[in-house]
Amino acid sequence: MIFDNTNLRAAAVTTMLMLLVTSTAAASQRCELDVRLTTPTSRFTINAGVVLDTQSQRKWMRCPLGWSLDSRETDNTLDDVCVAGDSAIYDITTAVNEVSALNDAQGLTGDDAWRIANLEELQSITERACTQPAVNLSVFPARALSVTLAANISGRGYPFSYDFNDGTSNAFFSGVADGDLNGPTGTIWLVRR
Repeated sequence: MIFDNTNLRAAAVTTMLMLLVTSTAAASQRCELDVRLTTPTSRFTINAGVVLDTQSQRKWMRCPLGWSLDSRETDNTLDDVCVAGDSAIYDITTAVNEVSALNDAQGLTGDDAWRIANLEELQSITERACTQPAVNLSVFPARALSVTLAANISGRGYPFSYDFNDGTSNAFFSGVADGDLNGPTGTIWLVRR
């Protein structure tokens, strides 16, 4: 196999993701018991791999793009987990192309209107009573979350990031190599109306 920069970058990203999944899986979510939940399970209607937020009327994929839902062969959605696949993190250009291809093929639940979530939408599913991750794991069972890229683009042309470990957002203004056309990488959440 010939290793060019693309292959080396893909190998490095895969290695980083596997380390992240391994190290994060050992950590457990922390929730404040005396704080009112901002995303109670009762706010959502779960239908296999898709969830309807009854407050905003948005439909969400329960797992990030490139991840799969493992129901652990039970009917109880509380047992579900998201499992990172080979393509579990993306740069924004690759993610846009992947979502377009999935929509063209109606490959996600037969719908063709999925898109990358923006910062406001990501913030709307953040569980403020919890950290590591700051999501309702009964609804969005992705326990090993890292930086998530948002559809919003900064003044420098890179996507904003959202950190589900603590529910914060940032613009990518530093840490991106000069000449790196694809920019930063992260998980991608899909949403639709």
